[in-house]
Amino acid sequence: MPDYRCQIVSQPLSTDQGRDYITNVLWYSPNTTGPNAIGDALATAFAGSSGPYYGFHQTWVKVYDHANPLHSPPVYTKLTPGHDTATLGPRQVAICLSFYSGLNVRGQRGRIYVGPWNAAMMAEYVPAGAGAMMNALMAAIKNPGGPDVIQRIHHVKTDSFSNVSNWFWNNRWDTMRSRLPKETARTTG
Repeated sequence: MPDYRCQIVSQPLSTDQGRDYITNVLWYSPNTTGPNAIGDALATAFAGSSGPYYGFHQTWVKVYDHANPLHSPPVYTKLTPGHDTATLGPRQVAICLSFYSGLNVRGQRGRIYVGPWNAAMMAEYVPAGAGAMMNALMAAIKNPGGPDVIQRIHHVKTDSFSNVSNWFWNNRWDTMRSRLPKETARTTG
């Protein structure tokens, strides 16, 4: 059974530099489903008409075979042009989609940060519209491409895997410091 590392790389605005792209990584093991079916399903989940990145400039899904040497090219790539309709809220504000294998303890869990979100959706807590998108995304990433596709957690230290059994998100916004914009002005006194 092959193991695939899937990168979802999004460019929210056409003017964004490469350092401002947003990358999430998910791992999958299928019995018979090919990497193209997994990649297409992930592209639809993230950038399709009900996906959280629909209004972005563009989104790539890159699928890598874990058996290939490090820095090998992807075995499948899909570019989904966006609609450039997003008026973004702060880039560092996201919804955390967490998943784990068996127990929610260190070493058996993973997460991705989904955002930035449309400025119109920004409120004290995650609004129902964003929640509906997260529910759809959570369902779509479980078995993208077919029922034989299993989402996995990659344990880097041992280069081993465990199957994801649970997924969740909550209604609190999360902040990713790595997505903070560069300062453009500083006032001293």
